Amino acid sequence: MRAPGREIELRWGRGTVPCPVEEGWDVLLPPAGEAAGEAEELFLAAAGEPAGCAPLADMLEGARTVTVVVSDATRKTGFHRYSHLLRKLIEDAGARDVRTLVAVGTHRPPTAEEVRAITGPGWFEEGVEAHDCDASPFAALGVTSRGTPVEVNRAAVECDLLVLTGEAKYHYFAGFGGGRKAVLPGVSSRASITANHSLSFLGPEAENAALGRLEGNPVHEDMDEALEMLPVPVFLVNAITAADGRVLEVHAGDAREAFLAACEAVRRRFDAPIPRRYRTVIASAGGYPADINPTQSHKSFDFASRALEEGGTLVLAAAMPDEGGLSTLAEWLALPDRREHVRRMEESFTIGGRTALAWRDKLERAGEVWLVSSLDERATASLGMRKARSVAEALERAAVRPPVAVMPFASLTNPVVRA
Repeated sequence: MRAPGREIELRWGRGTVPCPVEEGWDVLLPPAGEAAGEAEELFLAAAGEPAGCAPLADMLEGARTVTVVVSDATRKTGFHRYSHLLRKLIEDAGARDVRTLVAVGTHRPPTAEEVRAITGPGWFEEGVEAHDCDASPFAALGVTSRGTPVEVNRAAVECDLLVLTGEAKYHYFAGFGGGRKAVLPGVSSRASITANHSLSFLGPEAENAALGRLEGNPVHEDMDEALEMLPVPVFLVNAITAADGRVLEVHAGDAREAFLAACEAVRRRFDAPIPRRYRTVIASAGGYPADINPTQSHKSFDFASRALEEGGTLVLAAAMPDEGGLSTLAEWLALPDRREHVRRMEESFTIGGRTALAWRDKLERAGEVWLVSSLDERATASLGMRKARSVAEALERAAVRPPVAVMPFASLTNPVVRA
């Protein structure tokens, strides 16, 4: 039995799970800080005094057709908190045709209930379309300097103004999410997405495709180049959100300038200094939607691994009620070793294979990884992990060695070693 100590609740899906915390263990929290104001006032201020372009009301003037791109259910963007204000700006400008594109990339389409949760009760009910990377009508805009065909949903280019919304956050190979990702991968074809994401694996620049890096990152620069090919005016609205969904900041304006400002806010709010790496890390993705499926839970797995010593023990609490990505991950992880995995990727790159390779690398670096999820024992094993029914059970069965860190919001906590 473990020595008695205090207990904290970790978010898990739409509920919580208890986690024992013993004396001497560190609890790593992002320094997110307080919101700069209410979501509505933050949006209005950012839209009224944007970075690098005219105010949104001026951009909307004379626009008869407006397309608004929103994120899918795997993102917590806070759009629903200010969508009614954006609608009013659009209606006040006299736009006659408003289309809403849900930027799903290669993800599954959202359910009707998810769309309502994403857009909020004050949004337009008509003209909402989930992007389909295989079947949507595409406009071919050209080819980037790195060879990516830029094929974008026609609704994003057949308009007088394109409004991109979303959330800026860290991304493990694009550097940051948000900004240009609303277009590529958000509303692009599978061929475009695959070619872009392959830059994180193939070619001499691949090692620069890293979390928090933009300069020299081939994935980011390729996305940015695709954004520049859009033949219509673009206005960006990116929020910075807390683990509980509160909007902390809103950055708006020119798609490049506003995005870079948002990235700096992400560094300021979510870098968590640590004195050294830990031999044991207990991490929660932070609940829904960060742990909606294995693919999304991978981001928390990645952050937790950054805090872990090589050969250490990691316990990941991620509900994964949706098995999205499970079969693809399992198929790639069933290959005998990394060498064969890489060989097959070099023969035929796939997005799922790229995620699986990153997953494999973290498994091989850790000594043991325990998963507290809704997946059964067989599915858990197919991910290279050991199943535990609770965090307490994982700690009883695992090799828990100090120093120990607990990460209650791993999806938003970037551990940075600073002596």
